[in-house]
Amino acid sequence: MTFFYRRRKVPLSAYIFAAMMFTSLLVFIAAAVISSGPIVLGTEMNGDGSLEYLCLGRGCEIYAYLGS
Repeated sequence: MTFFYRRRKVPLSAYIFAAMMFTSLLVFIAAAVISSGPIVLGTEMNGDGSLEYLCLGRGCEIYAYLGS
């Protein structure tokens, strides 16, 4: 027995709506990352007893001078 499946046609407005939702999600995530300060992931103790900070984001250079 042979089955024939008809392909469902999705209107163009559905694709435009999905693209707008995905774009707005990317904008919100980018705004949250840009507006946040540095995110400290952890610290690492060097052999000489000084701390090194592992961080993400902008402003991480201030953590480079804390151990000095």
